[in-house]
Amino acid sequence: MSAIATATVATGPIAAIRACFPGESVESVTEGVIVLQLDPYGDRLVKVEAASGTATISLVHPQLGPVASASSSYADDAFDGLTDDLFKFLKGVFNYTWM
Repeated sequence: MSAIATATVATGPIAAIRACFPGESVESVTEGVIVLQLDPYGDRLVKVEAASGTATISLVHPQLGPVASASSSYADDAFDGLTDDLFKFLKGVFNYTWM
């Protein structure tokens, strides 16, 4: 018996976010959603849901569910505002000084 894995190709804002992080940081990618493992303690996930010019950025705890979130707007052809908002969110919740 063999398993065949299929990869979801990220496009648009999800592709722009995925390009900002190394592959081992990406927990999962589906159409319109990317989940990142960026927590230095390893238990919380960052989930970005993007569609039609708006995005929701959430910090998700495995037992508690969403514990923080922010909204972002972006142009359909330029995602700099979204990635900037994501890094601001990460800096706020994880106090990342390298951003």
